[in-house]
Amino acid sequence: LIALQRARLALGKWPPEKLKITKIPLDLDILDVTLNPCHTIAASFQADVDRYSGASNIDSSGQIVSRHIRHSDNSRVVQALLDELNTMGYCAYTHSFNFAGLTLKNVIADLPGTGYFRLTPNIIELIRDIFLKYPLPYPPEPWVKPIIQMVGKDWFKEQRLDELTPLQLRTTLEAIFELKLWFPWWLKLCLLPGLGAKLVIVGCHLDSTAARDAGYNPLSDPAPGADDDASGIAAALAIARYLSSFRGKLTHTVRFCFFNA
Repeated sequence: LIALQRARLALGKWPPEKLKITKIPLDLDILDVTLNPCHTIAASFQADVDRYSGASNIDSSGQIVSRHIRHSDNSRVVQALLDELNTMGYCAYTHSFNFAGLTLKNVIADLPGTGYFRLTPNIIELIRDIFLKYPLPYPPEPWVKPIIQMVGKDWFKEQRLDELTPLQLRTTLEAIFELKLWFPWWLKLCLLPGLGAKLVIVGCHLDSTAARDAGYNPLSDPAPGADDDASGIAAALAIARYLSSFRGKLTHTVRFCFFNA
């Protein structure tokens, strides 16, 4: 209902003679499910725990010693997660950030939701293509002109978009057509979420530490971290494998986040 109200409100912003909006039928019934406690550890889950805790090989170079942010194996874990998620069919990418004097990477993979509504033509994809071709708002002429041709000059003026600065216009168009900042729309290989799709996060942390041990050296000493947090990595990967079969059927976007540090 909320999504329908949002769509009706948005119709006031989208040019009706240029765009058609249709409701997407839900493919899956929502069921109440009661899960029984698991008394055994699945072999695939244990295999992931072993790989990410150094009990078995994680890549062609062999086992890891530690996932501590200051250990060289941390980057091997990042790459292993990227490879594994891409193999599942996800559009996996990294988010770089600075922490404790280091540049680290989080691993992120999205399963875009269909949302509740579909636009015809898919003007969001068309606008994304324009933004990708012209990534900077200045000069505005090369990217503003094709958008005006797409949505119509009258609608453009009715929304008072012609009064905005190029940067304000860019931000406003992202909001109107739901090129949300939380989704990496600039990654062309990643599918866009549909209109009305919310964001559900499945997360764990990928690093480990043994800092409580006396004389611990994070650069070289072991920190395999089966409980801290290879088990969490294994759980997130298990959910990712399961949900990968529902690609194109989920209403909301599921984002898998493997947080560093």
